Amino acid sequence: MKTAFEQLTEFLKEMFQFDANDLDFGIFKILRLKRRYIEQFIDGNGEHDLRATVVRELAKVENTDAEAAFMWLEPYCKDLGKRTREAWQALKEEPLNAALKTRLDTAIDVLDENADKAESAKERVALWVAGQNIAAGTVEERLYNYLLNFFELYYQNGDFGYNSRAANAYQVPYEADYDGSDTFFHWKHKNSYYIKTGASFPCVKCAIAGKSLEFRMETGVEAEAESTGQNNNKDKEIKLYKLARIVESDGVWQVTFHLSRSGTPKTELYPKIWAAVFDPEADLSPYLFKKEGAGDEAKPLFNDLSTDYDKTDGGQVKGVNQLRLKEESYYKELAKRPEFAALGSNETDRIEALRTNATASNLYLLDKALNQFFVGNDADYFIHKDLRGFLTGEKDRFIKNVIFSDLETLLNRTIDNATLIIARAFNAVADRLIEFLDSLETFQRNIFTMKKKVIDTHWLISVGKIPNQFHESIVNNSAQMQQFSDWYGVTVETVEQLREHPTLVVDTSFFPPDWTLELLSDPAFDNLDEQTDGLLIHSENWQALNLLQEKYREKVKCIYMDPPYNTGGDGFLYKDSFKHSSWVTMVDEIIRSSTRFVADNGVTFVSIDQNERHNLDQIFLQTHESSNKIGEIIWKNVTDNNPTTIACEHEYIICYADNKINIESPWKSNISDIKDALIKIGNEIISKNNILTDIRSAYQDWYRENKPFLGQM
Repeated sequence: MKTAFEQLTEFLKEMFQFDANDLDFGIFKILRLKRRYIEQFIDGNGEHDLRATVVRELAKVENTDAEAAFMWLEPYCKDLGKRTREAWQALKEEPLNAALKTRLDTAIDVLDENADKAESAKERVALWVAGQNIAAGTVEERLYNYLLNFFELYYQNGDFGYNSRAANAYQVPYEADYDGSDTFFHWKHKNSYYIKTGASFPCVKCAIAGKSLEFRMETGVEAEAESTGQNNNKDKEIKLYKLARIVESDGVWQVTFHLSRSGTPKTELYPKIWAAVFDPEADLSPYLFKKEGAGDEAKPLFNDLSTDYDKTDGGQVKGVNQLRLKEESYYKELAKRPEFAALGSNETDRIEALRTNATASNLYLLDKALNQFFVGNDADYFIHKDLRGFLTGEKDRFIKNVIFSDLETLLNRTIDNATLIIARAFNAVADRLIEFLDSLETFQRNIFTMKKKVIDTHWLISVGKIPNQFHESIVNNSAQMQQFSDWYGVTVETVEQLREHPTLVVDTSFFPPDWTLELLSDPAFDNLDEQTDGLLIHSENWQALNLLQEKYREKVKCIYMDPPYNTGGDGFLYKDSFKHSSWVTMVDEIIRSSTRFVADNGVTFVSIDQNERHNLDQIFLQTHESSNKIGEIIWKNVTDNNPTTIACEHEYIICYADNKINIESPWKSNISDIKDALIKIGNEIISKNNILTDIRSAYQDWYRENKPFLGQM
């Protein structure tokens, strides 16, 4: 059975995500460097490492309180009488003997006529005994358990917040956030940034058995189709990974894949990688297949992607579960194979032996890295905005509510001194761990909140606004001509034909950067900002809003949002038990950011269905007064004929104003009068004609007669 210290260190390694940092590129490389210092703290034997810190903090208390108690008791017991003198000497020889402590307490009660002084003496005896408990390790064990219990309450699966375990051991009071309102809305990841992960990595680097590997993807022979498949537009079938080549370059083994309709199975892929990188003579068959059953064909041990791996189900990418192979299950399957029977007489012994098998362990690491290349992260995640403040506040609450849990004992001043010692040491050690955790979280937070560079910018400009000297180069651009044909159904072969279509839109992404720069430098675009009447940004939401906030602060009159509805299959990723908390964290940050853009007379519309409608209203009330809710539009979108339940056939559009008293009233567009007039005329024509062809003819006659006046309307 594991000791409390072993359980704590195991959990700390999970909390610092040691297993998740096998990747060797970008931020992962930096986190690996930081990991060395944290690993030294957890496992090391230095004076500033975890175990030494605990012993030192406990010793501090012993050297002050327990030592002071000892110095007071020495002359007191000697002078009080023979009975206390002998009892004290016996207790010093066996400080953990409860019977000897009782013997000394009794002697003090009998010999000391001053009741208050006798009571004070017995408290000092208890304090000194508690100090000896430290030396025996009993208090140290309790301290490790408290540290483990505390961090389990606020960490789960890579994120910090009020997680599900808290309900079992410690109900978190939310007074720190409560603002005195009559109702209060809280969620597990409040005050965190929601981080949208990429679906996959374009390349993944890892280090295995002293070799550097890099999994990469490049366009294959079906370049256009593969690019389309990768971007999830047209050809959805071209999305599996087919091995192209394995080459060594500057000390890194590059394993390159093409997107294809059929992928290379791992039973073929791993032997090729192993032969090229590690050992060309190795036979990996025992490590790649499960034990064959009677008459059955051997089944692969490692899991391959299926054609629906990129779909979502229950808030997770399907490919994650398709590929996942637990380490315990992996070694358990290997232990069943006859090739490893000599490693032990029972399964447990064989599993332990296989864990030290270099081929087995390195193959498992290879599989983990490749899976991350295939599907990326399994869920979106969070970065806390103030982890140190959050955990420090919860630590103080934990000390009061858990370590000092007995209020009656506190009020009567009879708390045992071991608890006082534990509380002080817990406070010091937890502070050190929080400091480490916050340094990692702050590092990631600073990267996320840093304003990002714009990678690429393109312009859409109508032909009529482009000076004539650029028209010939437009006609000579085959990609642009193809887009005119595909999108607008217009064939352009000459400059004259181009000028006949001034509303055609030219996309500068089809042209070299120098051409675009020359075009925008023309005097025709001297007032480019004023001439630009639309802006489309492809970005993560928070980053885009952060980039634009200064230019568009309080200038936007209408915002419309269409967030994922959090149905479990809509592409929104979340971790187990964090379904609603993930969604609320994401939408809360977007709405908070968007409020900086809304003009004083502006409004915000958000589409939603029944899954998160209530939470959406609560999010708005974090930043808007309830009086600024304009209302909600309910519209029917489906028909559900299921007779076994109450059908939900509608969705909602929630609308809030920045300041309701400033919005225009009534809500009426500039063309409402025209619309009303046309409807009236149409109704008159219909009332006089019963046949559809007659109605159309009558309306055409009316239109020809009144055409000169319609422009004014």
